[in-house]
Amino acid sequence: MSNDQQTSENIYYVCCATAQMQTNWQPLREYHPKVIKGILVLIGLSDLVNPTENDRTQALAPADHFERAVLNLGYPRPEKIQERAASFNGWPERVIDWIHRVNDTATTGSAFVIFNVTGGTKAMNCGAARGLQQAIDSHGNLRLRLVYAARGDVLHEQGCTQERRLPELGLEDFIALRGFDESLLERHNRVTYQAAVVQREGMLFDLWQAIQTGLQVEPFTALAAAIIESQKIETNGFVRIERHNLEVSLRRKSQQTTILLNILHQLCPICTPNPSLDGPWLRFTNADDLECSTNFGTWLQGHWLEELVFLRVRKLFAENNQDSDRVCLGVKTHRIDENGALLSVQSHELDVAFVVGGLLHVIECKSDASPSSKEKQIWMNRLIAIRTELTGLHGRVGLLHPRIVIHPNGAHGRTAKKQDLSCWQGNTALEELELAIQKYLQCTNHAGDP
Repeated sequence: MSNDQQTSENIYYVCCATAQMQTNWQPLREYHPKVIKGILVLIGLSDLVNPTENDRTQALAPADHFERAVLNLGYPRPEKIQERAASFNGWPERVIDWIHRVNDTATTGSAFVIFNVTGGTKAMNCGAARGLQQAIDSHGNLRLRLVYAARGDVLHEQGCTQERRLPELGLEDFIALRGFDESLLERHNRVTYQAAVVQREGMLFDLWQAIQTGLQVEPFTALAAAIIESQKIETNGFVRIERHNLEVSLRRKSQQTTILLNILHQLCPICTPNPSLDGPWLRFTNADDLECSTNFGTWLQGHWLEELVFLRVRKLFAENNQDSDRVCLGVKTHRIDENGALLSVQSHELDVAFVVGGLLHVIECKSDASPSSKEKQIWMNRLIAIRTELTGLHGRVGLLHPRIVIHPNGAHGRTAKKQDLSCWQGNTALEELELAIQKYLQCTNHAGDP
């Protein structure tokens, strides 16, 4: 798809409201907004007077998200018509009326109707297709160019044989379809650059294993707190911490200080000593005095784990002949209104996110040593909000932690099971995560997606 594509033709786009609206989004995005003269969304409901909860989540809400997304990117406002999903007779007349109205006011010249029958019931697909054909027959300048479809029965019944598998949807388009805008945080570009360092993933994995085998996170917390405290008086972008002061922060536990310094020495090849890269960096001076960037404390508190997962998932994509650049680290989403203006509520930060098989996958990475019950409830609430607002029922949302902190039979474990949230924890957490992603990628490859 190229947003710069230009054509002298007029195009009308018709699709069915469905929870998987990305299948309707991709064909539309192949055309520049200037050539789209009208968009029609067919909303099939089981009850026109009192829509059911399924009607709201599977048809009405996705249609609203689709409307906000197309308006935000400069396409004309879609017209939405509602009929009973199981009724064949109601659709032709409504579709014919729409074609007459939009084509009579459109620029003269040839025009094409693109009908995407993906989604919707067979009755509404066939009814709408019959209405479109009748409208096209009565307008000399209209032709039915092609049909994108996942339903061969509808295609063959309407005498159409042109089929095409849709390309994989990108994260930006998926988030736009959910009514959000997105921005990649600065550390995404930095990690993409540093991923060229072959040893980086291995060293981060060593840190993961050290935490699993008993390395206490408390020294990291103490160091991070010292950095954050020193940051208040530093203005030149780095913090210097003497070993003596570090021992004071650790309550003079010399053994902990030695262990922590050994770990930090190992981390030096991971974190560049060049502050111009705007990433966490550290170096040692005489007597094990530490110099580091002011954001190194935040990196120690958990961003290192996000980077590790990011790099492992990217490698899985590459091994399965998938575009590893589709894996994103540090994505911040913002709810937008129909004019594209940011709203102050309903924003989410996604640690690691990617779209595969038309579904959004989000991995929340945590490394807190002993999270309180209140903190774990905050995690659950955040994951549920991401599921509700972004991924939808068919997407995957999960929590990854190097230790077992969400017990399956506890209150938070029961919440996770009820909400269909994944929890990858303990010694096998990374392996379980990678097996799950491998399964999704193999299914995508088997389906023939590019």
